[in-house]
This record gives sequence, structure tokens and C-alpha cells, in this order.
Amino acid sequence: MTTALYLRISVDDDNSDESNSVVNQRDLLRRFVKADPVLSTGHILEFIDDGWSGTNFERPQVKKLLDLARRGGVQCIIVKDVSRWGRNYVEVCEYLDQIFPFLGIRFISLGDSYDSEAHQGRTTPMDIAFSSLIHDIYSKDLSQKVRQSYFDRTKKGEYLCGNAPFGFVKSAVEKNRLVIDEEAAMVVRRIFDLACEGESTTQIAAALNGDGVDTPYMYLMRKGRVSKPNVSAVNDRTFWTDDTIRKILYSQNYIGVQISGRYRAAKPGSSKRVRLPESEWIRVPGAHEAIVTEEIFDRANKTVSHFKLCTPRKRRLFSGKMRCGYCGRTLSHRAANLPYYYCNGTRLNSGMGCSNDKLYVDDLIALTLHAVKTEAQKVLDTHRKQREMKVGVAARDESMAELKMLNTQIGSLERHGVSLYEDFVEGSLSRDDYLAAKTECATELDKANARVAELNGHLNAASVNNDVPCDEPLLRRVLDAGEVTGEVLTLIDRIVMYEPERIEIYFSFGDTNAFELNRCGGGKRGLTCPAK
Repeated sequence: MTTALYLRISVDDDNSDESNSVVNQRDLLRRFVKADPVLSTGHILEFIDDGWSGTNFERPQVKKLLDLARRGGVQCIIVKDVSRWGRNYVEVCEYLDQIFPFLGIRFISLGDSYDSEAHQGRTTPMDIAFSSLIHDIYSKDLSQKVRQSYFDRTKKGEYLCGNAPFGFVKSAVEKNRLVIDEEAAMVVRRIFDLACEGESTTQIAAALNGDGVDTPYMYLMRKGRVSKPNVSAVNDRTFWTDDTIRKILYSQNYIGVQISGRYRAAKPGSSKRVRLPESEWIRVPGAHEAIVTEEIFDRANKTVSHFKLCTPRKRRLFSGKMRCGYCGRTLSHRAANLPYYYCNGTRLNSGMGCSNDKLYVDDLIALTLHAVKTEAQKVLDTHRKQREMKVGVAARDESMAELKMLNTQIGSLERHGVSLYEDFVEGSLSRDDYLAAKTECATELDKANARVAELNGHLNAASVNNDVPCDEPLLRRVLDAGEVTGEVLTLIDRIVMYEPERIEIYFSFGDTNAFELNRCGGGKRGLTCPAK
């Protein structure tokens, strides 16, 4: 017999990997198991959600436990009290009344003196249902109080976020107050000064990269204030970009204004956030000391706005698919008479060896169309050859017909199992008759599932290139395409440029990882395309 101990706490303990409440829950549950003559002889598993709300079941460990339970890997679940399992009244009662009895799982809640084995055939006791309802209401009420407390404190100018903005540090004297970090503030002032002198955000980023100035992330790493790796780091280093500069120039934190309350949870316990209108934001002037004056702030932002004045952006043909092979950044697009893509890494002084050349869109279209058509034809040819070697049509049709019949039988057996349980709960079926009928139903279900697995194995072994999805109508339309259409682009995962003469195209179909093109001669596929 396998017993699962489930432990949950909503807030992590800052002083240890697990909160003390979790430690206490573990001690209580293990002492109970040790004292039980049946449970103590079985296998014990432990599932911990430390720092997760009980208002929903989107918790990593509870999902893992339920998956194991559905596969028959757990026969008993023990919790400290029902609120540890969940605070949603409807869902908790559904598990206790329907799901666990159907799966044959014993559920024990120590704090509520509840053992499902003593309540077989009956609905959840009134005290448990009422307790679960109270926990549900309490959780929602607490969420509202926490939100109101957050608003009240932020209106007083308290900084309740994680790391302080670049240029500031949290005060060691007055909790939740920002004070100037002079070393980082010097960089912030330099950014504003350069903007006031007419430098663009790209030019400012290039100057900082050229002087080896730490980015906000690198600065926090050096100070030991962050340990989580940055996914955009190249060789453990990040670079200043125009976006980073723009965020600093736009942030009103640097004139002493703290803005919070931009988002709120969609509903209590939900991880989804919705953006509030600007009129509802909490804006607190003078919340902390300013790094730059309002005059400098306004002048710098006018300069940045001047560089941003341009025609509205239109979605480019290859938007989101172009990458630099050296620094990994998205390639920039220039809408000139002859539009082209280029890497901004050179202008930003990234030092990663990025190419300063242009990849003209006309060339890219010709290269892409040729590459996609070549790969599509290869996939179609492969499928055609495998189709000639696969099992006969009659045998396949016979197997498919049997599969259809088995799936219908499985659905009928599953419904029959539910019907048996309902009859048992209503008292029209005795416990012995229910268990006998349930065993017979489960045996038939196992046989049907085993036959389905066997047939699928035979069909998969003889199918057409199962590892490579093949939408033949789509691929044939692509072969007839005279230009790069939306359908053509759906077959492309990304396009990586090292030099205009060396391009790699990664497909979202086929059995190849990359298609390397070389405009000057033989590439990975021996493709030669015209140069501009």
C-alpha cells in the first residue's frame, strides 16, 4: 500500500528552504502513519507545495500527486486538515465525494478527524463541508484585505517590490524605503546627460558598452544581490541596449515619483494579471530622493521622443523569425528603397563579432522560398516512398475499424463504471456486488486498452514517418507558391544570419534541424543563390 503525505503552506519561510509550518505538518503526519498498523507497513511518499495558494489546484506537487493517483500509484492521501488540500469549497467536495471514491483512494484529514474509509457510500460530512466553505470564504476575504493593505502602504510611499530600481537600494534603516545607490546613480545621471546632449538611445548604449559599464543585471550580480542567471546573457555577460536605456529615461522613479498598482490579479488566487488604466495607478510624488531634476528628466525625454517620431510600424514579413548568429539578438529592419535586415550589435559595441553587413529582403525571400520548397519536396518524397512499403490498405482499414470499435467499447465501460458507483452510493447495489462488478468492468477495460495499444503499435510501425508530421495539402501548396506567403512562414521556426553569405533556416517540419544557405557557392545542401 502506498500512502501520500501532502503538505502545503501559502508563504515561504525566508530563513529556510521549507517553512516551519511545513516541518510541523510533516512531523504530525509521519507520527500518525507510524502509529497506524496498516499504513506503517506500506510505502510512504511526500508531496510539498511550499508557497502555493490553496484557492486552486494549479500547484506543481498536487498535480504530480493526482497524476500518480489516476495511474493507481497511490491508495491513501493524508493531510493535516482539509484546508491544506484546498480552499475552494466546490473542488474540495468534488474530490471527497466523487473523484477519490471512484479511484478507490482513502483520504484522511487529521485536524478534521475525517477518514473516508469510515464514510464509504456517504457524502462529505456536514462539518467537513462547512469547514471547507469557511476556508473558501476566508481565503477570498484575506485576499481582499492583503490587497487593501498593499494599496494603503504604497500610498504612503513604501516600496513593496523585489529588487530596487537601478540607481537605488532599499534602506537599511527605514524598511521599504528607497535610498540612492551612488555608484549606480552616477551611471543613471550619465544616461540622462547624454540624452540631453542629443544622443540617441542606441548611441548611449554603445557608449556604455564601449566603456565596459555594468548593465543593471551585471551590477546586481557583482554586488551579490541576484543569483538567478539571465537567459539573454552571452558568455555570462549582458549588454546595454536601446530598450534598457529607454526604460531608464522613462522611469519617474528617478525624479522621486513612485508608481505602483499598474496590475492586479484577475481573481483571488489567480496568477493571471490584468493591466489597470493609468487613472487607477498609485502615483506618490516625493516618495524618495530624486537622482535627476524634473527639468533634466523632461529635456531627456523630449530628445528620446524626437528620435521616436516616425511612421507607425507595420508587421514585417519575417517579424519574430530573424536572429543574429553571434549575439542572438533579433535583427533590426530598415525600410529603405531596398529594405534590409541588420544586427544592431555592432552599433551597440557588443563585442560579439556581429556582422555589419545588410541582408536584403529581396535576397532573403528568394533564399527562403528555395529552401522551403526543397525541404517540402524532400519530405513529400520520403512519405511517398514509405507509403509504398507500408501495410496493405485492406489490413490498415481492418485495424482502424477494430480501433474504432474498441474506443467505443472503452467509453461504454467507463460510463458503466460510473453508473456502478452511483448505484452503490444510492444503495441499490450492495458493497460486495459493487466490488465484484467493478473488478469485472476493470478487467474488461484493461483488455480493451491492451488491444488498443497493440494495434497502435502495429500501425505506428508501418505508418508514414511518424516522427515527422506531414500536412501534404499544405506542402503541395507551398511547392506551387510564387512568393513567401503566410503558409510558407508557418513552416519556418527561425532564420539565423551570421553573414549575408551564411544563413541558417530552422524549420518547424521535416526531419532536418537546419538548412544552411551560402549565396557564394555550395552550402550545407549545396545551394547556390544569386547575390545582390
